[in-house]
Amino acid sequence: MSPVPRHAVCVVTAVFLGAAQSGCIAHHPVTPEQMDRYWTLRPDPVEGADLYRPVVSQTKLPGKWIIRREESLLRSTISIVQALDRLDEGAPVIDLSVSDEHAEMLSEMLSETRAALEELQRLSRASATGDYDRWAETLAHALAQFERISRLAAGRPGDEGAGEGVSARPVLEMLAVYLNEQTGGTLLGGLGGDDVSRLRRTLGHLTLRLGFAISGRRPPDGLLDETLDRLAAAEDPYAAEEALAELLLAQVRDAEPVARSDTLAGSVRSAVDAGVKAVAVLDHLVRQWDRVDRVELALRRRAERDGNAASADDSGVVLEALVAVRAGHEVRLADVVPFQPVVTFAGTSRIAVVPSAPPTGELVVSFNAVSDDGGVALRFEGLIYALARLLVVPIDDAHLREVRVLSESRRTGTGLLHVSVLLEATGGRGDRRRMIVYEQAARREVRRRPFAIAYPLQGRLRTFSYLTPTRRYTYRSVKGDAGWFAADAEENSSR
Repeated sequence: MSPVPRHAVCVVTAVFLGAAQSGCIAHHPVTPEQMDRYWTLRPDPVEGADLYRPVVSQTKLPGKWIIRREESLLRSTISIVQALDRLDEGAPVIDLSVSDEHAEMLSEMLSETRAALEELQRLSRASATGDYDRWAETLAHALAQFERISRLAAGRPGDEGAGEGVSARPVLEMLAVYLNEQTGGTLLGGLGGDDVSRLRRTLGHLTLRLGFAISGRRPPDGLLDETLDRLAAAEDPYAAEEALAELLLAQVRDAEPVARSDTLAGSVRSAVDAGVKAVAVLDHLVRQWDRVDRVELALRRRAERDGNAASADDSGVVLEALVAVRAGHEVRLADVVPFQPVVTFAGTSRIAVVPSAPPTGELVVSFNAVSDDGGVALRFEGLIYALARLLVVPIDDAHLREVRVLSESRRTGTGLLHVSVLLEATGGRGDRRRMIVYEQAARREVRRRPFAIAYPLQGRLRTFSYLTPTRRYTYRSVKGDAGWFAADAEENSSR
């Protein structure tokens, strides 16, 4: 990601300074009883959860992936060949070693994969406006990108013409499985048993299903084969984009609409967003591969749902990630999103992601240290946070313990977003519990014109809060007509 422009830093700094001078950072006392109620960790979602192997077309996919760092290029190459064989054989666990040389090529391919997924994000916006011409062009470009990635990952080391991108194939298979699970196992549905182990067909099928799901239509039979044939026949896949876009445009206009209750549009957008973030984080890890010992990713299924009734889309599946950093080293994740604090990994840490935790259906990410020196920390570095700490909020560096995200997105009416971050300060004495809460409520209306439909913003309220064991600091921003929820917001903030 490109660095934050200097003028943006100045703007944010000015906001902090203005907020401090105007006194709009309100602060209220917090009682021990309130902090106990706010700062409560969920039970460990991995404890008692069994390894889960997704099934597509009666073919069991791997449930766990272990990627180790290997100094020797030769040993790494042998390990990748063996891992590909185990992948074709349907092994439950894929274990491979990646050298620094392979990691460099893997990072380049992850960057291309991220770009392709970002094309699908743009595809979502194109479809939302009903612009099928743009939809077809964007989907064609994404298909060409994945075709190029598949070609780079297709060869085996030692084969004539094989590329160094072979180490990416197990990682891309893992990504396809992850996206498939994010949509309840529907994206890879329809693939034959032999197709599941063929990366090119898997990525092509997944991309078409994503694109047509966003458009609210069902991909016609035979479209996948025709699409892949056209891409395969082109020496340069990007040269086939124009003809492929014309084919997709003709097909989507005649495609059968799916019932509103069956459409995957909402879950597809969430899956693509999650995929972009997951690839970005993995790419950051791979770029610092000389500091990493290993990374483990596993799917697990919870036997029970914390004694609560599960939401309709809760499958009980948990994504578990274990990151082991070499002794004396530290892995830093910065600029994954603009203005984010630096996230650091040390020792061995475990992250568990519950996509839809009962009973609310919120996304929950938990962080636990596995080794004595392990942990995932949040560091507020730089001039902006130094000024904020000095003038606005006494914010502390802290270990991440849990993140909760509850969202309800609507094209019209009220949309809600609530994010809670539970932290433990790394310095100081006494109660180290800290908490960051971000809330957003927005309302959009629908305006119909002769040849277009618009959804302008009617009003939006944003609230940022930072909690210590004794005080809560709150900043509120209102845009547009927010009268319809101002009273409720004031009532909630006084509790």
